[in-house]
Amino acid sequence: MLALGCLLLGQAMLVVMVPALLPLVLVLVPRFRGIASLTHDAAVTDAMLMALGLATALACAAALLMRPRWLIRSLGLMRLGGQDRLAFLHIAQTGIGVFAFGLGTAEALLAGLITLLLVTVTWTAVEISTAGKAERLVAVAGMAGLPPFGVWPGLVLVVLATAHRSVWLLLVLSLALGLIAWATVARLPPGRWTRSAVPALAWVPLAATVLLGLAMPDIATAWLRNLTVVPG
Repeated sequence: MLALGCLLLGQAMLVVMVPALLPLVLVLVPRFRGIASLTHDAAVTDAMLMALGLATALACAAALLMRPRWLIRSLGLMRLGGQDRLAFLHIAQTGIGVFAFGLGTAEALLAGLITLLLVTVTWTAVEISTAGKAERLVAVAGMAGLPPFGVWPGLVLVVLATAHRSVWLLLVLSLALGLIAWATVARLPPGRWTRSAVPALAWVPLAATVLLGLAMPDIATAWLRNLTVVPG
C-alpha cells in the first residue's frame, strides 16, 4: 500500500506539471482498482468511481452552459474564455472514462481505457489546431463526442456497457453526454470557418482517432485488456 501511495503521488505530480496527461495517467486506475479490491470491497471502490465520474461530467457540463460567477471567481478567471471552456470539456470527457472504470466489467474497463486514449489524442488535435479553421471546429466537435472524429467510439462502448449494468445509470449518463454535447455546440463562436490552403497537422491525430476507435489492431486491444489485469 505504501508503494501504491507513492506511485499515485508521483502520478499526481506529473498531472500538475502537464495537465494534458491526465487521461493517460488515469489509464492506470483499473490496475489500482484491482489492487485495492484484493484488500477492500470492490463494490465500494466501483461506486466511488462511478459517482466521481458522473459528478465531474455533470458539473463541467453545467459550468459550460451556465458559466456561474462563483465558479469563475474561485478559479481566478475574469471570464470563461474559449480555452477555459475547452479545459472543462477535457475534464468532462475524462470523467466519463472514470465512470466506465466504476462499472467494473471487462467490457466497461476496456471502454474506459479507449475513451481516455481517444480523449488524449483528440485533445492533441485541439491544441495544435488554429482558431477559426475547419480543423479546430472538427477537433472541438470530436471532444464533445460528435462523430466522425474524436472520442465518440469510446463513448458508444461506455453507453453499451452501462446499458448492461443499469437502466438508471444509463439515463444519468445520457443526460451528462447530452449536456456536454449541447454545451459545446451552443458555445461555438459564430463566424466563418475557413479551410487552410495546406493540410493542417491537426488532421493527423484526428485521423488517428478514427483508426483507434473503429479499426484498432488486435494487438493494441489485447494490450489494453492486459492493463486491467492484476498480477498474482
